[in-house]
Parts: sequence; C-alpha cells; structure tokens
Amino acid sequence: MAYLKVSSGIGAGLVLDGQVFHGGLGTAGELGHLTMDEDGPLCRCGSRGCLEAYAGGASLVEQFSTFATDLTVHEFVSRALDGDLGARRLIEDAGRHLGRAAATLAQIVGPELIVVGGDLAEAGELLLDGLRDGLRRHALEPIAQRTHVARATLGDQSCAAGAVLAALDALDV
Repeated sequence: MAYLKVSSGIGAGLVLDGQVFHGGLGTAGELGHLTMDEDGPLCRCGSRGCLEAYAGGASLVEQFSTFATDLTVHEFVSRALDGDLGARRLIEDAGRHLGRAAATLAQIVGPELIVVGGDLAEAGELLLDGLRDGLRRHALEPIAQRTHVARATLGDQSCAAGAVLAALDALDV
C-alpha cells in the first residue's frame, strides 16, 4: 500500500510486503518533488514543475490568494466544500495531478491500495475523484483497475499512528 499525505507539501509512505519501505538512502516517498513539467512553476526545492507546485496545499492557497489572503490549507478546503468555484477547481486540478503521480507510483511499485490523508484530503471526493481520474488516464488499464484509492480514516492521527507503529517495529516488539 501507499499512503499519500497531501498538506502544505506532499509525501508518501510505502508498505511493501508488510514492511515500511525506506529505500537505500532512507528517503523513499519524496513524491512531492516528482517533476510533472520541467518548464513548470518554481518549487520551494529550487526545481521546476514539481508535483507540490501543482497539488501541494501551500501552492493551492498561494494561487487562490488573489481572491482571499492569509488562508490556511484547512480554510481553503472549507471554502471549496462550501461551494467556492475557484477553490473547487484548484482542488479538482490538484487531484488530477496527484492521479498522474499515483499512476507512476502504481506502475513502479504496484500497491493494491493508495490511502490519501493530510489537510487537503479533507476535500474528500472532490480531491479523490480527480486522483482516480488521473490514475485511470496515466496507468496501464489493468493497474488502474486494480489499484484502490481511499481517504484516510484516522484524520490528523494517521501520521502519529504510523510513527508509533514504526517505533514498535524498530523495537521488534
């Protein structure tokens, strides 16, 4: 399975064969800096066109700032859920970008399940529908059909629960 945390930034946690996958460098899951368009907008990492520049909460809030200033990601999502068309469009577009990245991940790693959490996941199906659409468009059909996408059910506690499980695993309890 893969867990995508979509908040101000974007990161992923991978569980392969029942074990958290860290990668040889211990940096597995830096999905937010996958290049979507090398001529795209500047990312905070110094590169251009990173997924975070298109789908990270901080980037979406910045794009929306011409309409409302000083919003948190949570407040921005609330506006979308309350029907603000500009906020809804940004989240739908972000979902499709996430889906393209998820398709790449699915084709390389083959997770049965992709769980989406973080502040932007509060948008629910508004985000997930776009993600599923992007996954369908960019992954091979058998992979797209067999990769289930769901919203995290633990909310803010997802990362804490994962950290506790990782600590217990490290202690070999």
